[in-house]
Amino acid sequence: MKKIIVFLSLMLALIMIFSLISCNKKVEENSIQTPKASETKEKKAVAYVIYADYPLSESSSSLSSQIDEKIAIKKASEKEFAINIPVNSFVDKTAPETKTITIDQKEYVLNYRQSTKTVSSIPLFSENSYYDSADASAEFYLERNELISFYRDVDCGIQNELDADVANKKAEEIIKEIYGENALSGYTLHSSEASDANNKYIYYVTYKRYVYGVPSNDDIRVAFNMNGELHSIRAIEKGSLANAEKDMTKEELVKAIEFFNATFSDGWSNTGITLIVDANGDYYIKTLVWKGEDAHYVYINVQ
Repeated sequence: MKKIIVFLSLMLALIMIFSLISCNKKVEENSIQTPKASETKEKKAVAYVIYADYPLSESSSSLSSQIDEKIAIKKASEKEFAINIPVNSFVDKTAPETKTITIDQKEYVLNYRQSTKTVSSIPLFSENSYYDSADASAEFYLERNELISFYRDVDCGIQNELDADVANKKAEEIIKEIYGENALSGYTLHSSEASDANNKYIYYVTYKRYVYGVPSNDDIRVAFNMNGELHSIRAIEKGSLANAEKDMTKEELVKAIEFFNATFSDGWSNTGITLIVDANGDYYIKTLVWKGEDAHYVYINVQ
């Protein structure tokens, strides 16, 4: 009888041991097969929206009838792109009556005229002040007291040939003179070319910021007459996309461009994609598209 009891006790112990081993194995299997919540969370797909301006010609048809009807299309005026920002002009009684600036080793004494203000979350569309004189005018960011545009009255009827290397070197010197030695860090020489539009012969040198290889509208442009005399400086969007590669991934930008290419592939032409930022700090790709006489500026969200 005792032998039977001992035998049964041993059997019960063995059963309990095997049960524990089996349970542990299942726990291990479950821990291997079940990934962490952070690993299972999928990245939410971007809902792309096309923001379009009004047709550029009277014969233009509706853009919505030209592309996939499932794609959301809205008027560009519904977003705060630079072309749609309302501007309020006013006289700032605290502004200095004159400003003295030196550009291309020449001193200009400018008189205060007016200020403008917009409601925006980024400096690009904030408060600016305007100054001018008999032969020059300038615009400054009020917050940073930084020059964003300059125009000088020079003879643009001259038809000489201006050497590209001379123009590029002079443009670089002027930019560094105004904004500092590191002003062109992050910028690439984008274009250097003459224009004869409206019978005005002007040579433009443009430095542009590229984001993951895509050109943006964050640029600095210096223009000369064909004698090499300074005509103008334009740096309105300077620095606006300085943090773009921190704010977005290359994959996000590539996918937005792929969406554009797929949408406007059937007979559409375009002027090339540019990355921009709106007044709320959101990123978009922008271009002019056309098919026959049907043309639109379109903006597509990146994120």
